[in-house]
Amino acid sequence: MSDNPTDDVLKDFNEQEQQEIRRANLGMEAESFMSSNLYRYIASRAQMEFEEKMKELVTCPADDVSENTRLRSEIKVYIAFEDWLKEAVSSGKNAEQSLNAMDATDK
Repeated sequence: MSDNPTDDVLKDFNEQEQQEIRRANLGMEAESFMSSNLYRYIASRAQMEFEEKMKELVTCPADDVSENTRLRSEIKVYIAFEDWLKEAVSSGKNAEQSLNAMDATDK
C-alpha cells in the first residue's frame, strides 16, 4: 500500500487518466489554498515586499546595473508567485474538462 491513498485509487486508471487526475487534484488544492488564511497572509506579505522592491527600484541609480538586476529579479518572483497558483488552478480545471470528455466518450 502506498503512503498516498490517491495512488491506490489511480492504479485502476490508464496513464493519461492518472496524469489528468493528478493535475485536477493539484488545481483543486491550489484553489483551496487561494481561499485560505495562509494564502491571504503570504499574498499580503508578498505584496508588501513587492511594493518595497518597486520603491527601491525607482530610487536605484540607473547606472547601478547589479542592483537594478537584483531588484528586478526579486520583483519577478513576487509576480510569478501569483501566476504559478493561477496556472495550477487553470491547469486543474482543464484536466477536469479533459476527464469529463474522456468519461463521456467511454459511455
